[in-house]
Amino acid sequence: MARPKSKAPGRQFHLSGWSVVTIGGRDFYLGPHDSPESIARHAVLIGIYQANGLPHP
Repeated sequence: MARPKSKAPGRQFHLSGWSVVTIGGRDFYLGPHDSPESIARHAVLIGIYQANGLPHP
């Protein structure tokens, strides 16, 4: 049985040390990985994505 898909793309670690999320084939860099700034930016981007579609950079 397959795992259910997540409703929102997750944050990933980039080799630069930053968090990145890929939405619609575009990478959005959020800030230093696991920092409160990157977690907050991820929440905002996912909210925009779920409400309106692809966010503008």
